Amino acid sequence: MSEMRRRDRQVTDLAEIKEIVEKNMILHLGLFDKEFPYVVPLHYGYEYDEGKNQFIFYMHGAKQGHKIDLIHQNPNACIQIEGEVIPDYDHEIPCKYGAFFTSFIGRGKA
Repeated sequence: MSEMRRRDRQVTDLAEIKEIVEKNMILHLGLFDKEFPYVVPLHYGYEYDEGKNQFIFYMHGAKQGHKIDLIHQNPNACIQIEGEVIPDYDHEIPCKYGAFFTSFIGRGKA
């Protein structure tokens, strides 16, 4: 796995990570769809398995459809959750706009 560029902003404390996951409602599920990624926003629930030191996410969805077809073809997935987005538009030039936010990224099997 590649390292985060801004390591000074990386959250490594498990309590803080759990707080990010707990406070938010939507995750983005990334799957493989031939040559392009397929990303879909979903509501989620989760558990944290202390013994395995891992999150288990549950996402709402139909038992059939494109997302399920892709999971059957390749179960490798990435999830992303962001929260507490605070826009930073205090600049005259739009390309200098930014935002302050928390996020969580995880990889695993669907």
